[in-house]
Amino acid sequence: MKSEQIVKFISIPAKVVTYLLLLLTAVLIIQAMALGIAEEYFRKHYVIDPARKVKYAPKPKLTEAEKKQRAMNKAAKEVLPDGTIHLVQKEKSPERVKTIYSVDGDILWERESDEKPPYKYIEWAQNQRRNSIDSRQMKQAYGIRVEFSRSVIVPVLSGDKDRNNILERWRYEPMTDTFTGFDIDSYGIGFMGSNGFVESADDAKPFGKFVNITAWSRTPFSSPFLLWQTGKKLYQIDFESRKVEIVFDAGDDKIGHTTFHNWHVSSEYDKPGSPMIYISTKSRKHYLLTKYPRQQIELNISEEFDKGGIDIGVYQDEIFLKHHGTKGEPSSFDIKARKKWFQELMNDSRDITRYFDVYKLDQDATPVLIDGFQWRAPFRTKKQRQQSQNRELFMERVKKYQTSISPILYKLARDRIIDRRWQEPKYHSEIARTFFELIDFLHPTHFVLSCIVSAVMVVLAGVHGWSRRRGWGEYVFWLVFVAAFNVAGLLAYISLKHTVVIRCSGCGKRRGLEREDCPACGLELPEPARREVDLIGVSS
Repeated sequence: MKSEQIVKFISIPAKVVTYLLLLLTAVLIIQAMALGIAEEYFRKHYVIDPARKVKYAPKPKLTEAEKKQRAMNKAAKEVLPDGTIHLVQKEKSPERVKTIYSVDGDILWERESDEKPPYKYIEWAQNQRRNSIDSRQMKQAYGIRVEFSRSVIVPVLSGDKDRNNILERWRYEPMTDTFTGFDIDSYGIGFMGSNGFVESADDAKPFGKFVNITAWSRTPFSSPFLLWQTGKKLYQIDFESRKVEIVFDAGDDKIGHTTFHNWHVSSEYDKPGSPMIYISTKSRKHYLLTKYPRQQIELNISEEFDKGGIDIGVYQDEIFLKHHGTKGEPSSFDIKARKKWFQELMNDSRDITRYFDVYKLDQDATPVLIDGFQWRAPFRTKKQRQQSQNRELFMERVKKYQTSISPILYKLARDRIIDRRWQEPKYHSEIARTFFELIDFLHPTHFVLSCIVSAVMVVLAGVHGWSRRRGWGEYVFWLVFVAAFNVAGLLAYISLKHTVVIRCSGCGKRRGLEREDCPACGLELPEPARREVDLIGVSS
């Protein structure tokens, strides 16, 4: 095959794909704008048909027993070191404990002055979102935006609050996935990677795919520590001592979820809630890391705990687990079932049963139930359901027309690929999650209407291409192309195949100029009449 043929063989499909992607993006932008305008319009102007509007009866006055039960249902659930559950009602402003109930409804303590409650509760590992940076925030920091790119820089401080106490700066380099250090005069001092401090950039090994940073300082003027989480490992980085420690290694597995409690404290910490990290992996294994003493414990938690949420707490040498959620809730790994279950709750007026169970882990790290509490609560009030149904009805109508111009392939991709194979989208890459969200957002919600719009696009493409056709194979290909990609397919086809047409001198029908013979009668194009040539001589 000649080089010209190879270039042509590659360039034509590349041109088609480029045009298609650009026009699909343009259609996506138009659809997103239409949906945003509809949301704003509904928020400000939409009024339901008065005939369908529900008139709400005045709220009935609650008895003292009903008020007490409602306060207990809304109260925070706290756990004593012996496993007893307390229902703690707090004031909104200032946030302090108002009343403490037992699960039987007895008032155990009630605020009368500024005194503090006489109970000490188990402290649980939690997400440290306020003091952390995730992968999306990291990409935004280094992306070219309105304020241009920014850098993640970690200072090393002297601890002296009376003067400028920055001694070193360590800048994260996303291209090499390492840190570069500079002294106070901006001279290079070395590099930090997963293998610790090195003097040469070539010797610094990357940490791995970044997931999250959690930072803390022991005092306001001391150097910060970092917990650097990658897909498979959790590092603790001390820039002042120039040390990198592997806190957790998942091996062939991947880290899924992490929570922390008091990991920043030193060995002198004497409170009962000891420093710990709880980690769950994507293969559904659970680990507890304690700092003093440093140990890693694998917890024997069954798949039944995937329904709802779990939290881990440590009190002295005992490990506790609380399991909370809603009765009938599917596993958090079964996305399709959870979506269906949640939609049923949205459309149902019945109350739901919530539960709060407390377990203590035995010597084999297996949870043993020691106390539990259940209560009935409305998933949403009648007014909230009506408002939500009104919005859903309006937005359903908008999306019916907004997605009618989406490619039918989106519907097929959603039904055949996403719903069957992507059962755990939170465990896939960011590109996969973006793909899932786009397809779920853009797929035609009214398949028949989308088919009608697609058929109209095919008719327009067929009429446009009939007089311009060069062969039946190409003609049918473009019709199928337009049918698959709807409006974007028609626009891409016209952008690539629109040519001038003339009337055939033999049959009088319109024909294109991309082929020599007329597709209707077969008459070839006449040769253009030759004109006289003017010779212009230039004398030297």
